[in-house]
Amino acid sequence: MIISCLYKLYDACFPKHKIQRAKLWFLVVLSYVVIMGLDWLSPMSIDYGSFQILYVTPAVLYVSAAIFGWRGFDRTAIALESMAVGVLLTPTILMATYLSTALNLPLADARLAGMDVALGFDWKLFITWVDSHPTIAAILDFCYNTFMVQLVFMPVLLCLFKMPLRGVAFVAAYAILCFISCIICIWYPALGTYSYYNIVPSDFPNIVTKFGYFSLGQFNAVRADPNFILTLKEAAGIVVFPSVHAGTACLLIWATWSIPYLRYPFLVVNLLMCVSALSQANHYLVDVIAGAGVAGLTVALVNYIFLNQPRTDLEHSTQFA
Repeated sequence: MIISCLYKLYDACFPKHKIQRAKLWFLVVLSYVVIMGLDWLSPMSIDYGSFQILYVTPAVLYVSAAIFGWRGFDRTAIALESMAVGVLLTPTILMATYLSTALNLPLADARLAGMDVALGFDWKLFITWVDSHPTIAAILDFCYNTFMVQLVFMPVLLCLFKMPLRGVAFVAAYAILCFISCIICIWYPALGTYSYYNIVPSDFPNIVTKFGYFSLGQFNAVRADPNFILTLKEAAGIVVFPSVHAGTACLLIWATWSIPYLRYPFLVVNLLMCVSALSQANHYLVDVIAGAGVAGLTVALVNYIFLNQPRTDLEHSTQFA
């Protein structure tokens, strides 16, 4: 009886696109089951309590989504629910990056740098050129730092433009991109270009180099310390190959491509984000290429799983607040 009442309440609050949203929640549950299992097998430990804020925030978002859904604002409800799921997936994505790096396979920097050379790309020459053009360096830094803002608000933006299912699919796409990248980086752990080429930050005064060194302490610690404990406060992005920044930039282009008003602004900003991963973020050119490749695979998977539905199921709800 209680379960039946709860289901009716849920159905009243979230009547639209149940199948696609259920798949998104299944991804959340599956990610936690897998991560907790891997954590049990791994020598490193995870301080789950430190991630509390990332569990409180989605609860607030989800309750808000239920209220909007109950009031009939379907697209607002889906946008808030998608944001809640995105926040819930953040801990498992971070944990996955550390668990893959903790396997401590040999560093791949020499191989990655060799691939750049084979492609005819001189990374040091490139960042020297960027540093010699302060305006370009500032533009690349700006585009690089739009990453989190775009990521967080993309579901809302897509719902605003009457594409709630694409908002749901985008959240799933980002998580899938990150998990695939974590699997690949098991065999390609890397310090990154700044360390490999022994870059001194003072040599490039016009480039913000903090991201080139920001994650090194955590990267080295999780590989060297068998008693390493992951906490949210100390967590950092430690995946170099493939570039998650570049992959996400491609997902953002895909998400907005069918919206004329957004297509070209997001195309320009996110292509520049891909470029900025080379100068601002410690990446080899092959990292960026690999990130784009993973994004292509992710889009194919998400299109099939979330968006390959009968037209009647893709109809947009008409209310938004």
